[in-house]
Amino acid sequence: MKHLKRHLSLALSALILTGMQTAASAEEEDQQPAETYTITVTNDNPAISIAGKTYTAYKLFDVVYSGTNYAYTINTENPFYTGAKSVLDEYFDFGDIASETDVKNVTVKPAKMDNETNTLSASDIRSLADALKPYISGTGAGSAAAQGETAVITVPEAGYYIITGTVKPTDPENSESEIISAVILSNADPDAEVQPKAGVPTLSKKITGVKEGDAVISGAILDSQGKAASAKVGSVVSFELDSIVPDLTGYSTYTFTVTDTLSAGLTYSGNFHMMINGAEITAAPEVSGQTMTVAIPFAVLSNYTKGDPIRITYDAAVNQNALTANYDNNTAVLTYSNSPYSDGTGETPAKTVYITDIDLDVLKIDGSDHSKSLSGAEFKLYRTVDESNEYYLWNPDSQTVSWVSERSSGDTFRTDASGHFEQVIRGLGQGTYYLLETKAPAGYNLLREPVTIVISATETEQLITYDVTFNGESASMTNHTIDMNAVRSSNQPKASGSIENNSGIILPDTGGTGTKLFY
Repeated sequence: MKHLKRHLSLALSALILTGMQTAASAEEEDQQPAETYTITVTNDNPAISIAGKTYTAYKLFDVVYSGTNYAYTINTENPFYTGAKSVLDEYFDFGDIASETDVKNVTVKPAKMDNETNTLSASDIRSLADALKPYISGTGAGSAAAQGETAVITVPEAGYYIITGTVKPTDPENSESEIISAVILSNADPDAEVQPKAGVPTLSKKITGVKEGDAVISGAILDSQGKAASAKVGSVVSFELDSIVPDLTGYSTYTFTVTDTLSAGLTYSGNFHMMINGAEITAAPEVSGQTMTVAIPFAVLSNYTKGDPIRITYDAAVNQNALTANYDNNTAVLTYSNSPYSDGTGETPAKTVYITDIDLDVLKIDGSDHSKSLSGAEFKLYRTVDESNEYYLWNPDSQTVSWVSERSSGDTFRTDASGHFEQVIRGLGQGTYYLLETKAPAGYNLLREPVTIVISATETEQLITYDVTFNGESASMTNHTIDMNAVRSSNQPKASGSIENNSGIILPDTGGTGTKLFY
């Protein structure tokens, strides 16, 4: 008998079956049972993998031959008939067969018939498949584990089968999240081919920029994927969430809810926008404490095509709670409907980005005896912006950092008896800073030049590593590596560096009066 090859396409909670016939002339010669019947599941989609996954076939309808004709029947003791009759009645008519009290003839309802394919429409096939999923039980008529991207299921006889299995995304971030595929109907007479296609909504998140006032901070984003940024208290961080319009076939309602949880060091500050396929959508998030929720109604999603891009952007301010031992995580998940016949939902893997700042601990030591700490030194910290100096100012009430133009208005950092600054310099981002000594320890020379401090970060695969130098010498670093795969809080990076002072030599000036310091 000539093989009737079926090329099928399976999407998550969706399928397309071509060529389903309820009664037809199959060949000019009489139909004879084949020696074997196989259903081959193959995958050529690089976004998913079926390797090692098990696929199982469950028989729905029998095939009965009479000469050159065949028809589909179902035994009234078939579990699908006894358990899911109300579902089947929406798509099929069941007729009595003479002399057969426990067998029914199966035909597609005229209202469900697609005149071009002489079968159920693609949307009806998908709906039927989803509706039958809860009624699947037992070991099935045959099963097979995929070898590579192919699984070959052998079943004992011709019929219409439901194929179940799972696929796994190849995205390394989603590698632990498996997708349950929708069921599919297949006429295994004697071979059929199934190609699974993942259709789950996805979600990605990234940082797109950091601002201080109206100024965009160059170099604040630490990696190529926008997963980490350095931002001081008072900065505003811009975030972007990206997804796609899901496949809405068979749905009359659909849950599509993005939940974005801000750590305590971030405060939602507005500038919210949502676009679908480039068109601005009028919407506002629901903000409760540190949680921002965005729900896109079915009525909005249904105006667009499956796969159209969805983009959500908003800003969050770095607040004083960021100046803790931990850096700040910002995590988003998407909750979505996974069946048109139930209220069931799925959830994407959490997407996390990180906001960090650097703390500086400075030690003043004797240039010739590094074990000797020096007290009484005073410094100003400044940076250069547009060729002008701005000085560090800490506000203890709001616990925020600002930069002022007058040196006298900036904070003065003094070394205590241990030689350390009386206060740790907090909340610095990536960039170049300068420590200007304004008062030397008693008996020591004032530094001629400011100490240049450079804070930088490098990206290696999933790791961000901070580096801090004092006049080109590497500082001692703690907690300076950020693992972007770690969905958790971790300690803020901290740099510890030392600054040397040397004793001054006082000699008479050749001019006869006063003194001069030699360094």
